[in-house]
Amino acid sequence: MSKIFFKLSLLIILMEITFFNSYCQVGLPSYLSKSVRIIRVDKGGGTGFYYVKDSTTYLVTAAHVLFTIEGGVVTDKLRSPSIELISYDTELSIDNQFKLRVQLDNNLIILKDPKKDVCVIPIAREKEKFSDGNRSLVAFQYAKVLTGLKNIHAFDAKSSMDLDKIFPGDDIILVGYPTTLDYSTYHAPLSNSLGAKVYEFQFPLVQSGIVAGISKTLGNIIISGSVFGGNSGGAVLLKREYTRLVGYNLEFGYNFDLIGIVSEFIPAADTALVDGKKGGARSNSGYSVIIPIQFADDLILKKK
Repeated sequence: MSKIFFKLSLLIILMEITFFNSYCQVGLPSYLSKSVRIIRVDKGGGTGFYYVKDSTTYLVTAAHVLFTIEGGVVTDKLRSPSIELISYDTELSIDNQFKLRVQLDNNLIILKDPKKDVCVIPIAREKEKFSDGNRSLVAFQYAKVLTGLKNIHAFDAKSSMDLDKIFPGDDIILVGYPTTLDYSTYHAPLSNSLGAKVYEFQFPLVQSGIVAGISKTLGNIIISGSVFGGNSGGAVLLKREYTRLVGYNLEFGYNFDLIGIVSEFIPAADTALVDGKKGGARSNSGYSVIIPIQFADDLILKKK
């Protein structure tokens, strides 16, 4: 009798699951892409993102975006006396986008790792946090708000992922602004050689890839995914699928956790003969170096 009861109970459960509604959440949540910023400096630019830790909002980027490179080494010489940070929110007009100019002088504390390609700048402190998750911010004196401070979005340090929880084969996405977008006319559409519009410059480009390898000794994540000039300093997110029961509904979707900062692509030597010699121009191998977000956290902790 007990076996029959068990089988009937199991059948009822399976029937209920069969008639559950299902909901699938796909794509990158807009608030994540809004946290990524274009960094404009003299004669170039790159990508960075806002990062909230302990009620302070920081700009996180690759060190070589802000500092010059000599002999393959990032120096302490700034590329520009000031930088301009611009976000693009598709829900806002161009004139209402969040724009911030940061004066890089002696009043500014730039937290820079001496060995890793990462640096952090405090941007604003939290004045008040509301029940809906929005925050009232006050920018530091060296950060001049041009427009839209109330529209700031940032990655929360609580949602970042430690290196020991990342594994080869994990899916990742990169969010940033490669130099295929024209920094000289950053609010204008990109045009091809025929002058036709191919992209509206109001949203960063998203690329997919996987974790190819992890070097805990060197402190690097290697991904299978090409990055290009301008991607440097961009956010790298771990993408993991989830399924959960919400009432009588099955919900499918993805969690996106911040794991690192784009540093550089790994070049591949060209084995073709050039003037009778092997090894001409170096090309993009399709593998790239990512600096784990823990190095940014370490810089913030050392400041305190």
